[in-house]
Amino acid sequence: SVQFEHQLLGYDLSPTMSSPADGPLRIAVTSSNPEKLEAVRAAFQTVLAPQTLGLVVEVTVCPSDSGIPHGQPWGMQHTYEGALARLHHMKARLGETESTVGGTFLYLVSVENGVFVLLRHDATEAQDVACVVVEEVATGRQGMNFSQTRPYPLQEIQRMRQEGASGERIGEFCRHWYDEKALLVSRADQIRTATSFALSLLGSLG
Repeated sequence: SVQFEHQLLGYDLSPTMSSPADGPLRIAVTSSNPEKLEAVRAAFQTVLAPQTLGLVVEVTVCPSDSGIPHGQPWGMQHTYEGALARLHHMKARLGETESTVGGTFLYLVSVENGVFVLLRHDATEAQDVACVVVEEVATGRQGMNFSQTRPYPLQEIQRMRQEGASGERIGEFCRHWYDEKALLVSRADQIRTATSFALSLLGSLG
């Protein structure tokens, strides 16, 4: 049997209405990050709820490797490749037969955040960006989108790396850094909007 972490996040868009006759809409996501999972779920409910009365969305956690040894994608191409690699590894873990994927999930979603840099004569600007790939299992079609970017504290993180800081410590620093900045765009906003656009592209590609 396929082994992966089962975690269902159900959301009833219309609690007073009955669910569709064929049951909830099930999607698998390549992340275990609660913020990313909730953002993906919110995107699906926003895009698909008007089309399905009483829609219930279930998100299954299926953490998958990006194949990037140091864990940090650099540049938009590398970030896109990381998202595709996570999707590929998730499908390999689930099994690509109709009984294990098509019989369980309607959509597969891969999320990858990366960093790209912009050089100036007196400084280096770094931006964090999310890439989301949504695959429709029945057809194999994919929609992809990049998010709005956010500033990334590159110099501070490079200094921490040089001092031997752990990934957990750097992650905690980033959380506090973004909390203090109180930017108009959050990580959840990045994932939600990129997922919504990628999902909507599947309709326009049909």
